[in-house]
Amino acid sequence: MLISHRVTFNDGGSVKRIKTNKARDEFGSVVNRVAYGKERIILQRRNKDMAAMIPMEDLRLLERLIEAEEDRIDLEKVRKAMAEPGENVPYEQVRKELGLDAVSPGDEARSQKGAKHAAKG
Repeated sequence: MLISHRVTFNDGGSVKRIKTNKARDEFGSVVNRVAYGKERIILQRRNKDMAAMIPMEDLRLLERLIEAEEDRIDLEKVRKAMAEPGENVPYEQVRKELGLDAVSPGDEARSQKGAKHAAKG
């Protein structure tokens, strides 16, 4: 039997756990079950969860949720920083003071090479 056990979610979906060697032996079937059957499968080795196979729709949802959570955390940090006492310094000013807007020697050489090439054309 391919499935060792199953976990059910509140939304009616479920996750099936299978051994990695079984998944390897039946890889095409497992991929089809995930892609077309919308199954979520956790791969186990020595009874330890190692990886998961999920439908692309689940991955896209997960990526959107991660991005939203990262945005929320960033916004929380910005609000906290803005609430700190003292002067707020514009981002551009900080970059300039740190020398991050300066042209590096490699950039300058490429710029000059591009100008020479344009002059020949």
